[in-house]
Amino acid sequence: MLDRTVFKALKQTNISKNGAKTKERLHEAWKLLNKEKRSEALELCGLTKFAVRRSIDESRISLKLAAAISQVANIDPRYLSGESDESRALTDKVLYDFLVKNGYKDPNKAKHKKGSVKLSKKQSAAVAEPIIEIIQTENDYEKLIEPLKRNNKSSFDNMSEEEILLLLKALFTRAKYNEEAAFFADCVKRIISI
Repeated sequence: MLDRTVFKALKQTNISKNGAKTKERLHEAWKLLNKEKRSEALELCGLTKFAVRRSIDESRISLKLAAAISQVANIDPRYLSGESDESRALTDKVLYDFLVKNGYKDPNKAKHKKGSVKLSKKQSAAVAEPIIEIIQTENDYEKLIEPLKRNNKSSFDNMSEEEILLLLKALFTRAKYNEEAAFFADCVKRIISI
């Protein structure tokens, strides 16, 4: 579910599709929440109980309030806004789709224009380090695996402990990005655990 940082980005404009339904459903949902759940909802959305009372009285609901109450009460936010007449249990997908439909722009999904993100030298080094490690382990992996591809059992017997550890490290690194390597890494883990 959503955390408080997401709620800070949500708008407080009215999203009600049907004022009468919103007033009735918001009042009903608020009344069903116990004191702890009400406090949790208010803390999530950063509103006061007076703001909730005003929303009920004025037959309106903000995206922020709808998301908070639906998350705490496990109610479909479309039901609260009058968009739907079915009161279903809340799922992450339903909540996310509701937020996007009502104007929420996910910062993790935002597309950046080419060159719009500038990293400091320290950040660049932090990003480049794992990439360089993957490239190095990939090169080492290729050098070490080549004799094994020829089904030459003696080449494995002649490997030092350091070379075997390097091969395993490269295999597990490669497994993060390749299904076949992930399968072999899983097999190795099972063999080692016996």
